[in-house]
Amino acid sequence: MSIFKTILLIDDDVISNFITEKLIIREGFGRRVITYQNAEDALDFLNQCLKANEPFPDLIFLDLNMPGMDGWEFLEEYRKFPEGTINACRLFMLSSAVDAKDIVHAKSLNEVEDFISKPLTTEDMVIIRERNFNE
Repeated sequence: MSIFKTILLIDDDVISNFITEKLIIREGFGRRVITYQNAEDALDFLNQCLKANEPFPDLIFLDLNMPGMDGWEFLEEYRKFPEGTINACRLFMLSSAVDAKDIVHAKSLNEVEDFISKPLTTEDMVIIRERNFNE
């Protein structure tokens, strides 16, 4: 049984996206994975959801380092969505960034539930599942 209906994956790394999406589906973690290789297109998608009164994804995996709009800039725009919409969606940084300052900063933000180092693993999904069921 899938725990999340829709997962949004925002990452410019095509290979990483392919692997992450296959893992999510194989493990039954999500029913549907929507992938964008840049943050601008992902924001457009979220704005379309809002305008069409469609639900936001249940969970977002956001890469930090991307060309154009990076993860930090995405978060600045993401904060502008209605609070109820943001609160219903779980956002995780999924990045290969190894700068401790970035990790600490990401974990300090209200919108970010946690920072996960790439690649996403089965163990990461188990932890997210447990958090979801314990709330």
